[in-house]
This record gives sequence, C-alpha cells and structure tokens, in this order.
Amino acid sequence: MLVGPRHFDKIMQDQYDRFFSVTPPDGEENVQGFLDQYGEFLTRKEAHEVAKNANQIIRRCGGDEGKLFSENLY
Repeated sequence: MLVGPRHFDKIMQDQYDRFFSVTPPDGEENVQGFLDQYGEFLTRKEAHEVAKNANQIIRRCGGDEGKLFSENLY
C-alpha cells in the first residue's frame, strides 16, 4: 500500500521506487483507494459512498461516477 498526503506525491513516489519496482505477478492488479480516519483502507467505490453520505463531495471530475477521487473533495 502506498500512502501520502497528496495523490502520487514525492512521498508516494519514493515508496513506489523502494518497494514496488518489481512487476507484480500475473493476475494481480493494483487497487486504488483511501485510508479513513481509523486507518482502514477503502476502495474508490467504498470511499465514494462514505463521502456521498457525509456530503463531502464538493465537485465532480471526469470518470468519477461511483468512484471517489481526491479532486472531488477540494
């Protein structure tokens, strides 16, 4: 799991370079999402439901139907 304050910022890039420079095995896919305030991982779809129910989505961005992107929140 890559974590950082901004989407693929320098912190996340450094993590990627150190830990994920190897191609994942066939059949594995990368899952993107968010960490909640309790440190629990939520997929983009799960996070969208949480943000929608909390009225936190303040703008739309392309391809975000049913999936949360950080751009939806600021």
